[in-house]
Amino acid sequence: MESIPERNGRVLIVDDEEAGRETLSGLLVPLNVSLRCASDGPEALAIIQAWKPDLVLLDVMMPGMDGFDVCRTIRADPEIGETPVLLITALDDPESRLEGFQVGADDFITKPILRTELRMRIRSLLRLNRYRRLVSAQTRFEWIAEQSNNGLLILDRDERITYLNSTARKLLGIPGTEAVETLGTFREQAAPHFRFEPVEDWKHPLSETKRNSPLYLLRPETAVAPQFWLQVTPLELPVSDHGDFALRLTNITDQKVQHLAQWHFHTALNHKLRTPLAVILGALELLEFEGETATADFRNEMVGLAYQGVNELKRKVDQALQFVNIVGLAREQSVFPSEAQVALIETSAKSLGITTPEIHYDPALNGLGIPLNPFSMESIYLELLGNSLKFHPRKTPTVEVSLTRSGTCLLLCLTDDGLTLSLDQLEKVWLPYFQGERLFTGQMPGLGLGLSAVSTLIWGTGGDCEMINRPNQTGVEVRLMIPLVPQTQADPSPAIGT
Repeated sequence: MESIPERNGRVLIVDDEEAGRETLSGLLVPLNVSLRCASDGPEALAIIQAWKPDLVLLDVMMPGMDGFDVCRTIRADPEIGETPVLLITALDDPESRLEGFQVGADDFITKPILRTELRMRIRSLLRLNRYRRLVSAQTRFEWIAEQSNNGLLILDRDERITYLNSTARKLLGIPGTEAVETLGTFREQAAPHFRFEPVEDWKHPLSETKRNSPLYLLRPETAVAPQFWLQVTPLELPVSDHGDFALRLTNITDQKVQHLAQWHFHTALNHKLRTPLAVILGALELLEFEGETATADFRNEMVGLAYQGVNELKRKVDQALQFVNIVGLAREQSVFPSEAQVALIETSAKSLGITTPEIHYDPALNGLGIPLNPFSMESIYLELLGNSLKFHPRKTPTVEVSLTRSGTCLLLCLTDDGLTLSLDQLEKVWLPYFQGERLFTGQMPGLGLGLSAVSTLIWGTGGDCEMINRPNQTGVEVRLMIPLVPQTQADPSPAIGT
């Protein structure tokens, strides 16, 4: 027989007499346990292997394989060897008790059985077994967690740290000697070393964070250390009665650098090679059109143009290939002068074939720069201006750019008169692989790396990014807040390809 609920554990009754099995089953009904019965030793062992009970009530006096033999066999099997066993016997001599404990019994009760004593001992053994299993599971979990390259933490409902592995300690800079009970909340431990990005998503409780919204901890680049990225992933625990949940910390610094490398290289190829290719193709098309009627001077002129275009193409390809190994460039310490921003905006707009934006420059920026190299800054402008062109209904955007000093930062605002975005789109534009164009055209022309790369660069300086709809007008406004630094170490070289 077997009762339906299993809230208090599984108990196997082993007795060769049916009356004994029924008596014990009746005594255990108030304990609300799941029951099964076996009439001999071999049947009992088969049930134990398959069902994994939390306790075995084992009658000693059985024909063939007695209770001592069954208990001895249980303890010899690694898969079931820790199953608690309560021996039941009519023998009350010290030798029988000694033999019972020698074969591995956890407890011993003699007939006639007192129901109160039996229930008390069963409750005690079930409780001890549950505790033993929890300890065993925790030990296995901690061993697995310590082998992980990811930081693993368990937080309570108030986000206090209740467990963290050694990798998490290393990533968060927490000494191994500091007790978990003294750590406080996860945010308190991360705040002294990291920025929380995207800021808006971190305003929500971690246990309620949307799974499709990645969270980052970012240590911005300094003069002595490159930027460092951790992705924070909240995880639901399989069993949690107190609102506990887990966090996984993944070092994605190399992925972010590769992301930038891919974006930079795409920018270099897309915007640097078109002009020389147009010159080469134009000269060759004219030669083909003139054919045999072309004069020698005309042929020489067209060949000269094509040769110039080939040389220029080679130069641009060489420049682009420099950025295949972009790691050094992405982490290169460089200061781009504020005064050079205006010319760079004009050049970027010209290369895209759009009308030169109206530019407002704050003279208070003179003598200051931003901690980005020229190629990265040019790539940012090409991305932002390119989006204004791509998302304008008629491909004729009117763009306005303002560069002002806001405290210790450069506030770069770029507005256009293109499409207005939904709130959901505005929240996701800075995330990897988000593609706004899918919602308008159904097309997927790129990998969605552009604005995510911009945010990676800006966040890496310690700055911030925001995109909002223009009030009472179509189009959007992009705001980039970038820390200002003295221009004493500014890189005087122009952006690549200008």
